Amino acid sequence: MIRVMSVLVSLVLLMSGCAASVKEPVVSGFRCRADMTYGDSVYVGTLDRTTEQEATLTLSEPPGLNGVVMRLCNGQVTVGYAGMQMTVSENEMPVGALIGVLCDVLDACVNGTVEGNAVEGTCACGPYCLTLDHASGLPVSLVVPSLALQVDFSCWELPQGAA
Repeated sequence: MIRVMSVLVSLVLLMSGCAASVKEPVVSGFRCRADMTYGDSVYVGTLDRTTEQEATLTLSEPPGLNGVVMRLCNGQVTVGYAGMQMTVSENEMPVGALIGVLCDVLDACVNGTVEGNAVEGTCACGPYCLTLDHASGLPVSLVVPSLALQVDFSCWELPQGAA
């Protein structure tokens, strides 16, 4: 009887843990590593998401793109490399541009449907699934099927005193 009761209590605890929603999604105020597979290409970089209007993605891999910096700030996108820069309006940026997609999803996830530790919704590129760290609400992974985009986030850095 005790064994049956232990199993029942364990099942209740397990089910209640699975049903609990993640802490509020953290969509800005962090820096992290981003390992990205975009179609047949693989990229590694650092994503700085300082505010909801500002983000910087600095690539470190592949070697030919090491040092490329993409910055989205107040509707302007700046791409820089080796001291050269080009700025375009966010409206002129291709829909699938990596920095735009990352920001679009992070902004859209506030209105997405939270199911456990995942947020599902739609951004300009189509449906997405953003998985969040259960305790902190920080992004763990992102999938945008229409772009064949998979991003794994790790090595988070937060401002002093945050989360």
